[in-house]
Amino acid sequence: MTETEESKLSESIAQGERRWSYTSGTSDTPLLGLTIGDLFDQTVEKYPDHPALISRHQHIRLTYRELQAQVNLCAKGLMAPGLQKGQRIGIWSPNRAEWCITQFATSKIGAILVNINPAYRLHELEYALKQSECSAIIIAAMFKTTNYTELMYTVAPELNQCKAGKLKSAALPNLTTVICLGSEKFPGMFTWDELMAMSESVSADQLRERQSEQEFDDPINIQYTSGTTGFPKGATLSHHNILNNGYFVARLQNFTPKDMIIRGGENLYPREIEEFLYTHAKISEVQVIGVPDPKYGEEIMAWIKVKPGEQVTEEELKEYCKGKIAHYKIPRYIKFVDSFPMTVTGKVQKFLMRRQSTGGNWACRLGKQQKLAPALPQHALRRARIFHKL
Repeated sequence: MTETEESKLSESIAQGERRWSYTSGTSDTPLLGLTIGDLFDQTVEKYPDHPALISRHQHIRLTYRELQAQVNLCAKGLMAPGLQKGQRIGIWSPNRAEWCITQFATSKIGAILVNINPAYRLHELEYALKQSECSAIIIAAMFKTTNYTELMYTVAPELNQCKAGKLKSAALPNLTTVICLGSEKFPGMFTWDELMAMSESVSADQLRERQSEQEFDDPINIQYTSGTTGFPKGATLSHHNILNNGYFVARLQNFTPKDMIIRGGENLYPREIEEFLYTHAKISEVQVIGVPDPKYGEEIMAWIKVKPGEQVTEEELKEYCKGKIAHYKIPRYIKFVDSFPMTVTGKVQKFLMRRQSTGGNWACRLGKQQKLAPALPQHALRRARIFHKL
C-alpha cells in the first residue's frame, strides 16, 4: 500500500466510515445474499400450503402461509412499543411455537434475538441480559420445576410496580419490556396475546418498510457459549451466517424440499434413514419418502429393492432397525419393489413414489399390512396431492 493509499484509509477510518471485508474458500456455488425475512417470504410464496411448523405438545400445526401471518403479527407487535433495529430482544423459553415465530419476526424488524439458555438461573440470566443489553425479553412462565416469572421478579423487582413496557430496572438499565408466553397476566409484563394485539397499531406498509431496511450483513442473533473457560461469551451472527450455513449443509447432503419428513413435530431426513438401511446385507437399493398420516402429519415409508437371490420380510427389517436408530425413524410402511420411477437422466422421482403410495390400490393396501394403520382418509389423500407438485 502506497503512502497516499494509507493516508486515505486512515482518513476514512477517522471519519467513521465502515469498510466491509470478506474472506471465503473456493466454491462454484455463490453465497445467498438475502435476509432471513426475505427468504422466508419467498419460501411462503413457493410452498404456502405445506406444513411449516408443528408443535405437538401445544397441538399447533401451521402451514407456511399461516406461520407467515403469525410472524407478521409478532413483528408488528414488537414494533408497537418502539423496539428498533439493532436493539436486543432476549428469549428465555424451552421449545414452543412462539420461539420460532419470534425468531422470524425479529429478523424482519432488525432486532437482534438473544438466545438465553432455558437452563439458566438467576446469576446466569442477569449476566446474559446485562452483557447483551437486552431491551426486551420474552419468557415462558414455567418449565418443569423452574418458575421463570419468579426469577424475573427477583432480578428486576421493579416489575411489581411498573406498567407493562415501562420497566426501569436498577440491575438491568436497558430492559424496558417483558413479555410472558401464555394468557396468564403478571404485573409489569405483557402477555403473548397482548403483544399480538398491539400489532393493530402498526400497518403492513410500516412492516414492509422496516423489512426493506435490513441488510444481509446485519447482526441478527446472539448465541452464548457454554462458559467453560469463564463467563459465557456472546457470539453474534448475521443473516448471512445463518442462511448460508443452513443452505450449504443442505446442499452437501443433497437435500431437496420434501427430502424432509415432518413426523409429529420431528424433522426427519430420508437420506439418514436410507444410509442406515443400506447397512442391511440383503438390501440392494432403498428410497425413503414421507406419506400423509392423520395423526402425525407424515409417516415414513421405505421402498426397498432386495439383492438378487435374497429374501427379507418386513418384520425382519423392522427388527433390524430396533435399538440402532430412534423408534420414530423406523419406517412404518415398507414396499418391496423391482425398480423405482426414474427420470431419463437416472434421478429417482420421489414425487411419483408418493403419488403411487397415496393413491389407488396401494393406499388401500396400507391398512392391510400387518394391521399397521387404517387406509388413508380422503383429507389425507388431498394433502398428499400437494407433495407430488414439487
